[in-house]
Order: sequence, then structure tokens, then C-alpha cells
Amino acid sequence: MNAIRCSCINHCLNVSLTRSSKVPAVRRAMALIRVTGSFFRNSSKKHRRLKEKLKRTLPQVCDTRWLERHEAVIVFLVMFLSTISVLEEISYWKDAISAGKVESALLEPEFIVTLLCLRDLLSMISLSRLLQSETIEAQMASKAVLDTISILDEKRSQAKKKKKKIRSFWRGR
Repeated sequence: MNAIRCSCINHCLNVSLTRSSKVPAVRRAMALIRVTGSFFRNSSKKHRRLKEKLKRTLPQVCDTRWLERHEAVIVFLVMFLSTISVLEEISYWKDAISAGKVESALLEPEFIVTLLCLRDLLSMISLSRLLQSETIEAQMASKAVLDTISILDEKRSQAKKKKKKIRSFWRGR
């Protein structure tokens, strides 16, 4: 047995990102995306109406694959207004009381802001896709990881500056 064991860097990235998402608003947003998808998938009538309007279905959110989670958030955002429109239609059906509840939850400011923040953060996680390629070399993977860390550090720094600015604005009022 001459095989060398190499742990999958991408798996480590997925596990790290999944564990790092301890922000309650993010957990609630991902749960609401899941619930919305299930709401449509659990009824062929609702699913058919969504598919007629959007020409596709809402993606399922995978807990273990960060790349798929990222893609689910992006697709959900692209389909957001149309999904709201379909939920509004369904809320007038005799048997669809819960459509209004889902629609109300999707229109909550915290959900919308969290979704936009997720899009911003996840849009640069192309690292996961790169690490899944079969031909990547260790040096290139290492550089990509360091570049991603640098981008995240810059985002964190900018967020701290903006937070300071907001606090000083509210104190001055």
C-alpha cells in the first residue's frame, strides 16, 4: 500500500465555513430559504405555478456543501421578486393560508439585509470551485487561499470602519 493520504482541502473549507456561520440572522435566513423551497416542493399545484412563472424551481440548500449553498442563495436572490409574486397569487387560493406567512417572512427587513450580505460574502467564495478542479497545483491552491483571506480581512476592516461611522452618527443625534 503505497498511497499517500491527502485530506481534501475543499472539504476542510466547507466544514470551516459551515461552522463559522454562527450568526443567528444567517441561520434564520438559510432556514427560510429552505422552508420556501419546501413550501413549493410539497405541493404539485404550487410547484407547477412557480415553474410556470420562473421557468425553473427554487434550489435546495445543502448543509454540507458550501458551494451549493452559495449557488442556492444567488439563485434565490435572482428569483426573489418572482417568488414573492407567486406567493401573493397563491395566498388568494382557498387552500393556501400559509403562503401569506411565507411571503411576510421573506419581506422582513432582517431577512432581506441578511440575504444581501450573504450574496456579497459568498460571491467571492469561488475558492471552493477552484479547489474542486482536478488539475490544481498546491502552489496555486495556496495562493488562492491567501488571496481569499486577504479579501475577507479587507471586508472585515471596511465593516469595522463603517460600524464606527454609524455609531458616531447615532451618538451625534
